[in-house]
Amino acid sequence: MSLGIEVGGVTYTLTEDKVNLYLAAFGIFDKKDDGTVSVEDTGALWRSVMLNPTEEEIGRLKEKLNPEGDGFFTLHQFLKLCEDSDIWKASTIREDDLLEAFKEFDYDGTGHVTTPMLRFILQANGEGLRDDEADEFVEWAQKAQQNGLNVMVEPGRFNYELLVKALIDKNPNVY
Repeated sequence: MSLGIEVGGVTYTLTEDKVNLYLAAFGIFDKKDDGTVSVEDTGALWRSVMLNPTEEEIGRLKEKLNPEGDGFFTLHQFLKLCEDSDIWKASTIREDDLLEAFKEFDYDGTGHVTTPMLRFILQANGEGLRDDEADEFVEWAQKAQQNGLNVMVEPGRFNYELLVKALIDKNPNVY
């Protein structure tokens, strides 16, 4: 994976894998198939490449992506912003932040959380997940158990340290 990938005559300091991910995501949100994405899709586009920006960060991203204020941004504008390491740091979830969120609700110090508590943590902290997003995460955690990751200590009860490790292994934007 070398750095320096050319797209449309412009060389970006991104890996080939990242460029492929960003191109695919951009293509999904280019609804008019005209090489632009609506600034209203900024948050969804960012989340589709496994980042988790806050609403405040989305506002800053929109300003950077659409300085002209016409409501759209191009692939070039998106890829240039993807090169910005400060953007990644702001939008990336840290492992210790996740563990701290779980520990705060681990009243008995067992290292475990129940499914209802997991849903509460996911929905109550930071900007929180919507119901469907929390459901999706719980389903993923249950499938992780079925796939041998041993994140559950018993039905309906998760070892949150193992759950965070499985999440990090699944998503490289959690560190």
